[in-house]
Amino acid sequence: MNEETAPGPARIRKELMMELVGLIVLVILAIVLLPFLAVALVTVALPVAWVWMLVDSILREPWEYPGGSENEKLLWIILMIVLQVSAVAYFFMVFRKIQRGSMPTPAQHGSHAAPPTAARMPPASA
Repeated sequence: MNEETAPGPARIRKELMMELVGLIVLVILAIVLLPFLAVALVTVALPVAWVWMLVDSILREPWEYPGGSENEKLLWIILMIVLQVSAVAYFFMVFRKIQRGSMPTPAQHGSHAAPPTAARMPPASA
């Protein structure tokens, strides 16, 4: 029997040493490769999120924006086309606050006419 196949403390020590070396190499590779993996993930995730928020802003009705105007919808669309980073702001300011399709249409909500004032109210009968 040679030293490689013989049972005993020398063989066990050698196997433990090899496992320890393998673990150290694995940790070093993880430390070196983790930043590259994070950069790759961000590189893929940000354009996907940008397209997702751009499509959401195009499909969203004007009254579903916090300001509720057509200009605000157009502003968000132009902003996201020019500055892709604005998709992050859109996500927190519009997308998370108001779910698309959850707001009633202005016709269902009632007209936006001013409430009756004392000058326009009919006189009270005596």
